[in-house]
Amino acid sequence: MSQAQIREVARTRTATTLMQVRAPEAGVILARNISRGLAHRRRSLELYRIADIGHVWVLADLHGAEANLVPLGAAARVRVEGHVLPARISTSCRCSMPPPAP
Repeated sequence: MSQAQIREVARTRTATTLMQVRAPEAGVILARNISRGLAHRRRSLELYRIADIGHVWVLADLHGAEANLVPLGAAARVRVEGHVLPARISTSCRCSMPPPAP
């Protein structure tokens, strides 16, 4: 509960069955572990998990020699749900897999 909500309960001396929960920061809800009408008694219960997705990692699989054509620092574009977002190649891992055992 926020301090304003605590003061309101103290002022009115009335407990409410519904409470507005405000996130401490802006972001995207990744998990919601409580719903309307669901009561909880545990203090440590995670009600919501919120993430700031201002910066995200995008993993891309490149085949063979294609990986050598993508230098670190190169500009890129990522298309997500119809939106084209600017990106930059910041890390690279050039790995090879041994052939499968016979």
